[in-house]
Amino acid sequence: MSKNKKGAVDRETFFPKEVTGVLPPGRILAQVSVEAQIMPEPGVLARTASIIADMNIRILSLSFTSRGDKRYITALIDLTESNVTVKDLVEKLKQQEYAIQVKYSVAEPPGLLVDKHCFPLETVGGEIRALLIPVKTLSGIFANLREKHGTGIWALAYHQGRILGGG
Repeated sequence: MSKNKKGAVDRETFFPKEVTGVLPPGRILAQVSVEAQIMPEPGVLARTASIIADMNIRILSLSFTSRGDKRYITALIDLTESNVTVKDLVEKLKQQEYAIQVKYSVAEPPGLLVDKHCFPLETVGGEIRALLIPVKTLSGIFANLREKHGTGIWALAYHQGRILGGG
């Protein structure tokens, strides 16, 4: 992990990762998820991405997870410039020999696409379940704790932050 001169984490060394949703207004958005069996040759992800690209559909966010002999692909997609529907894409994906099941959902309300297929958020091969909390919500929780319990709560918050941050 790269740190700057002040010892803080240098954010310019990291790439962004969209975890749960996208919000490009005025677009035709959907989510497609594929559960796939492992194939003799690598390429499930590449073949799925190629099918999406060949249909002139843009991938806005993509997640690929391997668990045992299964592969899980979830794509948040933009169909605005495509002449096919999400149902057309799903039918094409279902025809692939590796496809076990294919799910889809559309942006509701239009323009806001939130991951509806992948729960809970996990890491380390499913060993750790993750909780995603917006910064404003977490700040609100600590502000409420300070209001009810005084400034001593900041010591607790500081130590918990050090433990959770590995510092």
